[in-house]
Amino acid sequence: MPQIKALLGGTVTRYSGEITFRWELGAVTVEFLNRRKQMIEYISDGEHYVFTSRIVGRGVVEVIGRERLARDILLWNRSTDVVAFRFNKRGGLEGYIEQRAASVSTEELRFYLACLAREADRLEFLLTGRDQH
Repeated sequence: MPQIKALLGGTVTRYSGEITFRWELGAVTVEFLNRRKQMIEYISDGEHYVFTSRIVGRGVVEVIGRERLARDILLWNRSTDVVAFRFNKRGGLEGYIEQRAASVSTEELRFYLACLAREADRLEFLLTGRDQH
């Protein structure tokens, strides 16, 4: 099973000249040229990597309304091909990608991390107007 740090090419790497990846054990911080950041946590079950990025916490979900966001999640999941959205165990909203570990390549990993960070950051901004995660 390839390791995330090795696939990224080190602790700090650049992607397409527009994105910087900062690896740490269990997480990758993705920073865009506009200085916005999104943290992506990852776990492995041996066969798959699951990448998640927190969009908003339970408090924001409660203010907006879980039912309204549930309907929005259905629409968002239909409009994206790579990233999916869900409520997490803590009641917040997150984006996620699940990828088979044995077949992931460097370019594929970078693409997935960039897509997840962009989509999560975009929704975070739409829902809160801020850059918190």
